[in-house]
Amino acid sequence: MARPSDLAVALNRFGLGARPDDEAPADPKSWLIAQFESYDANPAVFSGAQDSATLSAGYAEARLEAKDADAAAKMAARKAARQEAQALYRDEVDMRARAALETSTPFIERLVHFWSNHFAISAEKPQVTLIAGAFEREAIRPHVLGRFEDMLLAAERHPGALDRSQLEICQPRRKTQRQAQARHQREPGPRNHGTAHTRCTLRLQPGRRDRIRAGADRFQHRTR
Repeated sequence: MARPSDLAVALNRFGLGARPDDEAPADPKSWLIAQFESYDANPAVFSGAQDSATLSAGYAEARLEAKDADAAAKMAARKAARQEAQALYRDEVDMRARAALETSTPFIERLVHFWSNHFAISAEKPQVTLIAGAFEREAIRPHVLGRFEDMLLAAERHPGALDRSQLEICQPRRKTQRQAQARHQREPGPRNHGTAHTRCTLRLQPGRRDRIRAGADRFQHRTR
């Protein structure tokens, strides 16, 4: 019989909590490890979801149709696009929640949520709101148990990550960059280790890529 503390850690810290009808695992550690073999990257709950290519093509076609319209029609088209994107986003959130509630591998599902949060994208613009759910399904879920480098490249190359506002973080104006460097020299502080810093490091300092990848591989090896 497993200790209550071990069960609590396995179910709540590594998993997503116990459902009312769940049986407590006799061996919490083995229960967690076994999930690596039974994880399904594309569960049935997502069977009706559209991929990012289809969604982006539909958005581009709608914009093209409204290109030569008058101002009022363009405004109406933009409003319709926002409403459609928000409705689809709510559907994606619902599917994601159902996947978490129904999964038989809550440990891996928690890892999916962790890496989706790490590589978070801004869903402020309709064209990104449309594919925010597809981002997790296409860039995170298939690679969550693979190599970190593969997941990083998939996240970086996904259409949802190629938002202009994020690229501006990595390409600041020269004056702003000089001011930031001077401020850092006067008041050194911790760096932001979120997605934006990861992207800037990989793009602006290519000489460090090998060391970053080697460190990521070592971290992943230790967590297996």
